[in-house]
Amino acid sequence: MATFVREDGVSLSTTDVAPSHFIFKIQSVSLLTEYNVNKCTSAQFEAGGYKWKLIFYPNGNKRNDVTDHISMHLAMADTRGFQPGWEIYAVFRLFLLHPNNDTYLLIRDVQEKGRRFRETRTEWGFDRVIPVGTFNDPSYGYVVDDVCVFGAEVYVHKELRFYKGECLSMIKTLILLSIFGQSSIFLFPRSPTTIPPYSNNGRCGYIQTGRTARAPTCPCLYI
Repeated sequence: MATFVREDGVSLSTTDVAPSHFIFKIQSVSLLTEYNVNKCTSAQFEAGGYKWKLIFYPNGNKRNDVTDHISMHLAMADTRGFQPGWEIYAVFRLFLLHPNNDTYLLIRDVQEKGRRFRETRTEWGFDRVIPVGTFNDPSYGYVVDDVCVFGAEVYVHKELRFYKGECLSMIKTLILLSIFGQSSIFLFPRSPTTIPPYSNNGRCGYIQTGRTARAPTCPCLYI
């Protein structure tokens, strides 16, 4: 297996072993350029107990000012139900099929260090895989019969991590009357119709145009 390590720490090598977790096949690749498609996102797949998706940037990841190389990324596909502060460390390898040789171009971090997927960054990847011209040129063999194939392997090294915390919700025009038994942060609207907080036999509630609503399950900020 020939290996080339770039200065940015990305390893490019060839392998005849297919990716074990997911295959992403794109047909009519030429239409991506014709219609100026910025990115293609795969369906969800599961690896390491979590759901992921592959993202292909046919003209480069412009968010990082890459326009001359194709970019390939891995992203978490479903984080619903995760609590604030979650983190997942995963090592991943991405693949690009070379059909003429029946091999794959394997793209990975040379040190295979885990990437930290979290609420503020759910996507990691490689921005400079191969030049756009090389990818689109049929003589290089990555696109055959207007079809290309990508793949992925994902290995989770550290599981979901939860921190203690609270959720702050923003709800406009509601007025909190009182809450007991929990610490909360509240800001009441500045208006002539503001009704001051009150309690009714130790119970709490909201008033909005004369109606009462249930209290939230987490501290809220009201403006």
